[in-house]
Amino acid sequence: MQGESLSPFLFSLYVNDFETEFIEKMCIPVEVRDAALFLIMYADDTVLFSETEQGLQDMLYCLEQYTSKWKIKVNVEKTKIMVFRKGGKLKKKFCWMYENKSIDVVDNFNYLGITLNFNGNFHKTQNVLASQSKKSLCTLISKMQSLKLNVNTKLSLFDTYVGSVANYGCEVWGSHPAKDIEKVHLDFCKKILGVKKSTVSMMVYFELGRKPLYYNRKYRMLKYWIKLKKSKNCILSNIYEEMLHVCDSEHFPCWLSFVKQLLNNLGFGYIWDCQECFNENLFLHEVKQRLNDWFIQEAQSFFESSPKCHLYKYLNNSFQLQPYLTKSISEIQMQYIGKYRLSAHPLDLERGRFFNIDRSDRICKHCSLGNVEDEFHFILICPFYARIREKHIKQYYYKKPSALKLIQLLSTENVSELCRLGKYLYQCTKLREKNSLLHVQ
Repeated sequence: MQGESLSPFLFSLYVNDFETEFIEKMCIPVEVRDAALFLIMYADDTVLFSETEQGLQDMLYCLEQYTSKWKIKVNVEKTKIMVFRKGGKLKKKFCWMYENKSIDVVDNFNYLGITLNFNGNFHKTQNVLASQSKKSLCTLISKMQSLKLNVNTKLSLFDTYVGSVANYGCEVWGSHPAKDIEKVHLDFCKKILGVKKSTVSMMVYFELGRKPLYYNRKYRMLKYWIKLKKSKNCILSNIYEEMLHVCDSEHFPCWLSFVKQLLNNLGFGYIWDCQECFNENLFLHEVKQRLNDWFIQEAQSFFESSPKCHLYKYLNNSFQLQPYLTKSISEIQMQYIGKYRLSAHPLDLERGRFFNIDRSDRICKHCSLGNVEDEFHFILICPFYARIREKHIKQYYYKKPSALKLIQLLSTENVSELCRLGKYLYQCTKLREKNSLLHVQ
């Protein structure tokens, strides 16, 4: 609704009796418990509710008379109608009129930044937010390119400028897995580490000491649940009571159904049973800790069962930003160390997976030892890189090599050793690429 040169104070006087007009004109509201809803307003946006086609048209006639009386203009082009339903097309062609103009009926509508869908599903919501996140991320990356920022600062900037967009309004839609949004998050994390997009996501999360964004959304939903159940607002209280009434229904799951399930999954079922008798601050602190523990257990279980984590499961001693990512070493050295820690390297151990070559047949082509070309062979054994190895790696590691020493080397926190390791991995990888091209030719 658009006013004609009206001050905010005068405008508020005009619309203050808006609801009274609906009551006087005998418009039928949507009833939630003992609350009757005709409309909701925010700034210059107004939403009308009705449960019937004729009921909505009557409200539009009432709106038309009201705006004509106060000389207020409604932008019909921006006005849309959405019919909420389970799915499929509308059974008949609905038509609503305002000032002899037909109002468009749409399946999706963006209200206050949240895209609502006619079937109540939030897939479109997360899809739109993912698109907006990508734009924010592109802007952020372009700004960061000229700055020498450490990894921790980059992650903080992502949370501030991209994460806030990606999780906007998640208190409402956070039950959706939002895979499109998580892809934006993962793409950024992998870009920081300099690894390929096919790198195992769970290892990337753990390497950076981060969890998928949906863990944060779950926390925010529970925080909002506490706020909602304490609300003194009559309408919110009635809506909450209505959700309580249906939250156990298998046929009509609602927002509160997800909250109850989440509490049970986290071991807080007793909180649901005694909603008025718990320390809220302590509860939220424990929720954050359990979500953290939940992810760590999920990750550790994945590392043990996944063949691609054959090395990494011995490297992830603690869930945090890994030490080498906090040290003062060059970005290229940091990225090459990350590639070999996360098995995102070009060695035949990984390349062989794409061609379904048996693991025992992924032999190193750059020496005559007949060993599988894995991280252990490449870093500590292969004679093809002996001169570079002697220059950059301590004898302790390669004179009597073992898997334990490889783990020690890739886990070192010594800045000097990390610099030399990064140089070794970079130079050997380039030499290997050059030699592979000669073999092909």
